[in-house]
Amino acid sequence: MDHLIATDLFEKLGLEVIIGIEGERVVNSRDFYSVFTTEVNFKVINSGNTIGDVPLSEQIQEEENILLAAKIWKIVGIDFKAKKIEVIPANDGKPPRFFGNGGAIDSQIREKMLEILYSTTQYEFLNEECLNAVHELRKEFTIFPITDIRSERPLLTKENKLELFMFAGTHVNRTLELLLRMQGITVSSGSGPDSLKMDHKDEANFGALISNLSDVEKKMETYITENLPEGDLPDSKFGHLLPVAYQTKLILEKFYKIEEGIAFLKQLKTIRNPENSSAEVMKNHTL
Repeated sequence: MDHLIATDLFEKLGLEVIIGIEGERVVNSRDFYSVFTTEVNFKVINSGNTIGDVPLSEQIQEEENILLAAKIWKIVGIDFKAKKIEVIPANDGKPPRFFGNGGAIDSQIREKMLEILYSTTQYEFLNEECLNAVHELRKEFTIFPITDIRSERPLLTKENKLELFMFAGTHVNRTLELLLRMQGITVSSGSGPDSLKMDHKDEANFGALISNLSDVEKKMETYITENLPEGDLPDSKFGHLLPVAYQTKLILEKFYKIEEGIAFLKQLKTIRNPENSSAEVMKNHTL
């Protein structure tokens, strides 16, 4: 309440509290009674020139390519406070990522996907196209000799890159990605929605992260507090009006699962593909 009064959202008159000047602007806004939040857009800039706007989504990451104004651009920097994305023309042939977020997927669903890949069960209710897709994916993953679905995960080594297929829930994936970035590791989306790529040289930093998981929650709180976006918070209509501590707590609760993420890392055992493997793994990976 003290924060709301200090920011003029409320005004205290004796023993009563009424709507303040800033509060009047909020309640009189045409968006006040709408059910849905207004989409948060970031300006895309190249060499000081504004190319256009894109909505903030999980696809917006450094080193990713996006399609905008009939050209493919590579993201080289993201300023969350100023809501700006710096890009350069992409010349690496990497296909662009497309915007949009699906619903969050629970870890049990992704773990079941991994279980299906390493089982021999034939599902009679699937049509021929689906059966062929399952067969192809099972074939691609055979280079990873996984025996424990609970703890073992495929780690693809290819062209000086590491790609970790987590088969974990959306919130756990976000938690792991944030922890990697906090560790100074540059990560990008892999060939599937549940995988992350990093440089082979960052493997030691990845190991250091797993071996030191103390005070992770406190470190994440500090990092998010220092990088809160100016203006609206993602997926929160009035969250930006809260005190900073509550904004941080809101983001942590909506987008991450710290305890589950820590448990995932503690039991994680990576299973690599053989060095001489020439299989084009994950070419059709769409789990």
